Amino acid sequence: MRPAEREREVLMLCSTIAPGQRYPPGLLEVLVWAVRHGCRRVSKAHDEAAARIYVAAGMFLRAKVRKFAYSNVEAERIVEETLASMMEHLLDEDSKISFWECQFLRCLSYRFETISAKSQVRRSISDASSLDADNASEVTDESISVEDLAMLRSIMAGLSEDERLVLYLKCVEQLPEESSDASIDTIARRLGRTGRTVRNILTRIRERHVESETKQ
Repeated sequence: MRPAEREREVLMLCSTIAPGQRYPPGLLEVLVWAVRHGCRRVSKAHDEAAARIYVAAGMFLRAKVRKFAYSNVEAERIVEETLASMMEHLLDEDSKISFWECQFLRCLSYRFETISAKSQVRRSISDASSLDADNASEVTDESISVEDLAMLRSIMAGLSEDERLVLYLKCVEQLPEESSDASIDTIARRLGRTGRTVRNILTRIRERHVESETKQ
């Protein structure tokens, strides 16, 4: 089938989807394929397929996020961050996206859960950053002393967001870097990273802290 014929087919397919309609199984994967391979990047068919994916994904995510105890503002921020991440991958020609083309909603759910977990950790870090000697146990549950928490806050002040997330999960929530047991919560699983990446981040933090201590 020639490119122009494929694009006409994609436009006809898009025209059959009514607003708010539940998508039949496999249709989203067809649209992902159309955006990735089936249409020219500058074409109405490409834009229509991408728009249908965005709307359907937004409906799916907003239904999903309602099951969590987020404020309206935080819920919408998580949804928008997930949608932005999704579109970035779909429109990146170099992205390894093949799995999205056969398991779109599963991939979208995984991306949502990763971003949602990061949001929860950010909120915990925000809570921890305001601790003092009187309320430290409310957040840390006595897993870390007030003195250690003060040092942790000092170290976090000079870290990137990813580094702060990893350090908080390691030192406050005391999660392992990774595990072959899927039932065990780990830093890698919580943040959607590999265990090797987590260990590399922790090594960088440790080396930077040692260097800072040496200079003092």
